[in-house]
Amino acid sequence: MNLLRLILMASVASIGCSQHIAVLLITQPWPYELNYAQKFKDGFLNSLEELSWNGTLLKTHSNFDNNVGGWSLWPLLGRLYSHVKDANFLLIVEPFSQVDWTALKRYTEGLNPEEDVFQGKGLIDKKPVIIHHFFGFQGQEKPIKYPDFSAGVLLSRSFLKRVVEVVGTHDKSDFTIDAKFEFAKFIYDNIGTELEHSDKFCLEGSPSCIVTYAAPKYAKDEPGCGNEISKENVFYAVKTFNGYHKTRVLYVKRTWGKEAKYIEFFSDTEDFYVPTIDLKVPNTEIGHCGKTLAIIKHYLSHEEVNHAPWLVIADDDTLLSTTRLHRMLDCLPTSTKVILGERYGFGFDWDGLGGYDYPTGGSGIVISREAARHLAVSCECPQVDSPDDMVIGACARRLNIPILHSPAFHQAQREDYDPSYINKIPPISFHKFENIDPYKEHQEYLYEAEDTQGHTEL
Repeated sequence: MNLLRLILMASVASIGCSQHIAVLLITQPWPYELNYAQKFKDGFLNSLEELSWNGTLLKTHSNFDNNVGGWSLWPLLGRLYSHVKDANFLLIVEPFSQVDWTALKRYTEGLNPEEDVFQGKGLIDKKPVIIHHFFGFQGQEKPIKYPDFSAGVLLSRSFLKRVVEVVGTHDKSDFTIDAKFEFAKFIYDNIGTELEHSDKFCLEGSPSCIVTYAAPKYAKDEPGCGNEISKENVFYAVKTFNGYHKTRVLYVKRTWGKEAKYIEFFSDTEDFYVPTIDLKVPNTEIGHCGKTLAIIKHYLSHEEVNHAPWLVIADDDTLLSTTRLHRMLDCLPTSTKVILGERYGFGFDWDGLGGYDYPTGGSGIVISREAARHLAVSCECPQVDSPDDMVIGACARRLNIPILHSPAFHQAQREDYDPSYINKIPPISFHKFENIDPYKEHQEYLYEAEDTQGHTEL
């Protein structure tokens, strides 16, 4: 009886031996976000000392700065593992995540690092979703839970090792669209383990939460903000063609288009009633590379907007919140070469050397004037109908122009996202007008008043 009791006590002690926690902070070279990342790191280090806890913190953009596609995680795991293989647990978070370190230490002491642990806030598709290739709604497939990195993802040492072992056998990816879903699906496909939902990982605070998310405010008095960006400083370019002048273009003009001071519509024909500009680039069914590069060059040579540090290129079925975009741009340096939007990826490899990021076009592409100058000089379209966003991404990698990501931009419609993901930050864009009332969609989810004057269609 005493021997059995000793064995049980030893077993409990081994589970509670959570002496080393590793943290991966998914970061990007955006000064505003890096300020939050530094605050996160400072809080982490202070807590380690207070709790007599050993820990390691790594940032994707600085500790793995030459790793392509690190934000999608799996191209990073091989290199990451060498830094964290001795840690009991790995916590994956973002700069705006907030962690109760005391609660996390207590929680992980009740888990066994030698058993499989893959926990987070479980999101799940309730209907077929195009950005997930309709997974879970075809044949015998069932939808799987996937995490939100900003709510935290916890992996045990043994489970991380299993994941790393299969990453090396993974072929180069074609497209990376939704990193959080694809990370969970990669694990499910290769290991057979689905994310375990836990109420310890949250987007909204509650008493049970260990990790929560606090949406960025982009307030003028915050470090990295205060660039005084308004509608005076942004030139909007809308891509269209003559078949949509009386439909899509009309929706844009009556919603966010009337909030923009400098806006032009680029088509394959001149239409005085819009009005449109014909850049003499043939209309294409797909791609639009020729038109987009022509727009960039037009922006740079346009004397009336030569004071505007930002170019926004949108589709004619993109809905935008210009007020929220201007607020975000107020916290982004205007003099640097940078591209902002919803970041996708192409051709990533398990060693982190292949592929490139690109800003998906439907969500809106924001380009600084300095980045536009480099793109205009150095980028060429393989074909006039080559994918414009992918060509920009490939060219940006060659020119060392960072593609910054914000979850406020959306390539798809609002219905294609988990509600908790959509609601965690005020949205800036949605794409496509299928089965919706664009006026109602814009008014309810995107419109926000801005105290500026004037509206000019150039």
